[in-house]
Amino acid sequence: MCMKMTFIFLLFALIILQTALAECPDGFEHHGTQCYKVLPLEASWIEAKHYCRLLGTELLVIETAAEETTIEGILTKLHGSHLDEVYWVSGSDMISENNWLWLTGDGLSVPMNFSDWGFGQPDNAGHHQDCLLIQYHGVARTSWYDEMCSNQHSFICEIKYVDHEEVVVG
Repeated sequence: MCMKMTFIFLLFALIILQTALAECPDGFEHHGTQCYKVLPLEASWIEAKHYCRLLGTELLVIETAAEETTIEGILTKLHGSHLDEVYWVSGSDMISENNWLWLTGDGLSVPMNFSDWGFGQPDNAGHHQDCLLIQYHGVARTSWYDEMCSNQHSFICEIKYVDHEEVVVG
């Protein structure tokens, strides 16, 4: 019995070590300082945020034009040039109307220093569009729209890339 418990403990420790040494979680793409995963699951905005947290990641925050270009490249590789699709990202104005913030999983709200709103957006149609989605157009371009948070869409999760070769211990 003791030998079996030792084996189980060692196996568990090996799994934890392998996960800790992974630079990006399984299925995530490494680009620069981040790892990204497009999830084609249909979820509300809050469900998407919870799902990303369950993966140990966050719903996407697009901080720069360069990062948006990276996301466009990932979506182009995924869809080619024949499909329009929308994806939840972490932006919202639910705290204060028309004051768009990135709402992170740790409860922080970060101002948007970069945005790429579509024509006439955000428009808060029906006075209930408080969550941000990006629409990928089949011409390798995205634009941002406000949307009702309860609507169901795919989403994109991200996590910071960990380069274990740069970690210095001691």
